[in-house]
Amino acid sequence: MSSSAEATAMEVGETEESGNTSTTGGSGLNAPTAAAQEERSVVLEEEAGNKSGRHVALHPLALVTICDHCTRVKVGGSLLPVTSRILGILFGVQNGLQVSITDAFELQYEITENGSVKIPAGYVIEKKELFGAVNQGAEVMGWYSVGEHVLPGDLEIHRAMTEWNESPFFLLLSPAASPGGDEGGAAPGVKEGELPARVFETELHMMRGVPSMLFVPVPFRLTAAEAERISVEHVVKAAPLEAASWVDLHVDVVKSSLSALVARVKAILRLLQAVKNGQAPPDRRLLRMVRALCDRLPAAGPSGDFKDALTGDYQDSLVITYLASITKLSSFSSEVSDKFGAAFGEASTGGGGLGGYKGPAGARGRR
Repeated sequence: MSSSAEATAMEVGETEESGNTSTTGGSGLNAPTAAAQEERSVVLEEEAGNKSGRHVALHPLALVTICDHCTRVKVGGSLLPVTSRILGILFGVQNGLQVSITDAFELQYEITENGSVKIPAGYVIEKKELFGAVNQGAEVMGWYSVGEHVLPGDLEIHRAMTEWNESPFFLLLSPAASPGGDEGGAAPGVKEGELPARVFETELHMMRGVPSMLFVPVPFRLTAAEAERISVEHVVKAAPLEAASWVDLHVDVVKSSLSALVARVKAILRLLQAVKNGQAPPDRRLLRMVRALCDRLPAAGPSGDFKDALTGDYQDSLVITYLASITKLSSFSSEVSDKFGAAFGEASTGGGGLGGYKGPAGARGRR
């Protein structure tokens, strides 16, 4: 990294409106309605859509990193004040119009006396080189923030990010937003049951005869690789209570799945009974699907073959469980024996007793 890059720092100014007392490090505007109006001045309506045609895939690892960053700042586990704005860099891979945002890291910045954000270019370049050394082909894809609304000053930050990507993305995560959006301050465009996040890119549009750079919403989808999915499931899995075990949690999951299966089977039975009684019109396509589902079930005839096969599988599962328990106990016993030998040293090398222990060294001389 060159010394000039380390010394370079970009001054990103925050646009201040009259009567607006918020800063980048503050908690927001005085009135949520004012924040919503300012967002409309820098964000193009969703109906216009984006014309770049890029398809964004958001990976859960990036979301977990952003949430962890937000949590550490809000609970006081960061060097920044709890009221500081949360900013970070998005990393990913772009192949043509296919964009994958795979990871993120927090951005260190400073608030100057005039309320602007100072982002050291050397810090971003260093992180980019470290990340690129591990993930071949990865590059800076944009930046992220946490909040309910897009601020006018975000355009300045976005322009600064073009230093590392000529067309960066802006991810805004709104954990406190209520679905649907309203005048009470909830983030617009967040529907019930959807992830409270929005992705933007910038486009040049004519506003009142003046060319202006505006944020344009970009549709995105959540995706995950198999290893990433397993890791995320392990992270979000609830830890067992003191009186419970992992087996109890697994049994609860299986019980919930079986309860859902029983509810669906009962719904199918009610439909078939209604068709049989003439209370519902027959749907041939649906009936063929039910027939195909029944054909996939094993035959439980009077011969008892199905019951014998089920009993055999059940007994095999018990044997495997017992063998696993014995293996675990054997490993634990071996570990205890090794620790016992390491604790008593030469006294444990002889024969007799657990690990060859013959008692304290002085006891042998008194015999």
